[in-house]
Amino acid sequence: MDRHDDEHRHGDDHDNRRDDHRHEARADKGEERSDHLGDHLLWHFLTNANTGTCVSIDAMPKNRLEAFSDGIFAFAATLLILNLAVSGHPLGEQLLGIWPSYAAYAVSFITIGIIWTNHHMVMHQLAHVDRFFLMVNVLFLMFIAFIPFPTRLLALNLQSEGAQAAAITYGITLTTTAVLFNVLWRYAAHDRRLLRHDAEQKVVDGIGRSYLLGPVMYLSATLIALLSPIASATAYLAIGAFYVLESSIFGRRP
Repeated sequence: MDRHDDEHRHGDDHDNRRDDHRHEARADKGEERSDHLGDHLLWHFLTNANTGTCVSIDAMPKNRLEAFSDGIFAFAATLLILNLAVSGHPLGEQLLGIWPSYAAYAVSFITIGIIWTNHHMVMHQLAHVDRFFLMVNVLFLMFIAFIPFPTRLLALNLQSEGAQAAAITYGITLTTTAVLFNVLWRYAAHDRRLLRHDAEQKVVDGIGRSYLLGPVMYLSATLIALLSPIASATAYLAIGAFYVLESSIFGRRP
């Protein structure tokens, strides 16, 4: 009887060890599958499926950035109209007397429109964005939303003793905006970090050349305000006209 019990106990131990081996084998296979899945997901995340090139680990889609940016541009452009106001009579004289407001409105609206166009061109060249690009873009948009304020200063003071300070404030705002725009583009284009795989190098180089001139031109127009605020305002308009033509000058296809 004892021998029979020993044999039965021995058989149970053998079965238990066999079950343990099976569980361990299943666990090993599960871990192996998990490792393979993790490796696959990491590779898929880090590698562009179309080009096989590495992308930033915090790469994000750009659609929300574009929607937010378009909203800020539209809001800033709309606020400019609030600088146009008349009071008192005769109305005809009032309408003629606020010509600085018309001029400031035209310069700022064209400037915002051109910056939006260039921003749209930049976004068209990008495959995705990352956190640093998003944060610089937020800072850039802060200055876009600020443009209506120096525009109002320029409109109200262009014919007064405050014209110089107003023109300088306006110029500093646009110069800073241009610098931030260059930071955005050069960060995205460096080693084609955020660019689409099919972005044409000729267009990329043309954008870089044309945008590099922006801070220099706006700073020059700001310094002109030390001599003549009206000439400075005219220079801002001329810069806007230059950027209307910049695509055909630098980004023309062969």
